[in-house]
Amino acid sequence: MASTSTALNGLLEEALQEASIGETTHFHWHATAVGIAALWQGDAPPSTPPFDQAVTEGLEVGLDRKVECLAVRLPAKALQFPR
Repeated sequence: MASTSTALNGLLEEALQEASIGETTHFHWHATAVGIAALWQGDAPPSTPPFDQAVTEGLEVGLDRKVECLAVRLPAKALQFPR
């Protein structure tokens, strides 16, 4: 399990070096090999993971349509919000 977590972290860190695919009020959005990553932007991190806020903002800007387009360009791995 630890090696899987380490590999996943490496993929995410690599993708976060690339330009974001969009921005919303609280997040920078990045396409990764394992899905779409919502990176919090703000002065202070939230006290709990903002999963609901990420989904809400992602849907408000049509991120679901962007995921469909990205699926053609990304490796054949599941596109999902990492937890």
